[in-house]
Amino acid sequence: VADVAFTNVGRNIVNPVQIVWALQSSGELVAVASKPIQETAEAGEEMGRRGANLLREPRAVFATESGTYVLEAGDRLAVLRSGAVDTMQLRRGAAGARDLAVGSTGLLHVLLGAEVRVYQDPPRAAPLWTFDLDAAVLPAVGIAVNSRGEVYVAGAGQLALAVYDLDAQGRFRRTRAVEARDLGMRQVS
Repeated sequence: VADVAFTNVGRNIVNPVQIVWALQSSGELVAVASKPIQETAEAGEEMGRRGANLLREPRAVFATESGTYVLEAGDRLAVLRSGAVDTMQLRRGAAGARDLAVGSTGLLHVLLGAEVRVYQDPPRAAPLWTFDLDAAVLPAVGIAVNSRGEVYVAGAGQLALAVYDLDAQGRFRRTRAVEARDLGMRQVS
């Protein structure tokens, strides 16, 4: 399993509801009952599959009520919605696909190597914002977005966590950070 996701409902609060999506390295999304579903499934029972023969080298998954987003190797984004699949090449010639998150506003945040791109949904070729990460957080390994729109980036560099937010000029800037040693951690992964 390359990644897992619960359907994101409410104001960016993880609510497992009844199904967890497991993204297999082979390129399929597998729905598994996260708890017993009366007269339907036992906890851990497979509920279905999506994306067979559509996904190529998946790296990360994020699920919302409106769709499931899969970031693939080669910076390719696949969005699965009600039987349809849309794909988009985020950037040519780079292999920096790391992670993705959808905020409560519906904006899609994609961690690509040393930068974050923010897209509207449905994603278009040009992002709304692109910002570079501080060298101290690199290599970046994960991303999350809170209900206020702050972007949290986990890194394996000097900084274990860096938080970015829009400034008065409409640019993303780092607002706070913490080093791995201050958290008593050796490495973030």
